[in-house]
Amino acid sequence: MKFFRDERGQATILVGMCIASLCGMAALSVDVGMLFRTKRILQNAADAGAIAASMEKPYNDYVAAANAAADRSLPYRQDDGIPAGRTSPR
Repeated sequence: MKFFRDERGQATILVGMCIASLCGMAALSVDVGMLFRTKRILQNAADAGAIAASMEKPYNDYVAAANAAADRSLPYRQDDGIPAGRTSPR
């Protein structure tokens, strides 16, 4: 039973287990990051849909709503160096 009393190689097993657990934690963090990214993208899409729907009511037309939004954003676009042309879907 000298085999069970031999303590050589314990560090190798511990290092292997630590590396495996670190890889698992890294994979979990990537998965959680992708989850939050997807949630943010879906929330942005839902917000854009809600804004588009709310603009449809006062203007009764999506083109008129887009033109009004483009006109209102003109000062901000000029501050950012974007030309003053129309950006609506005509």
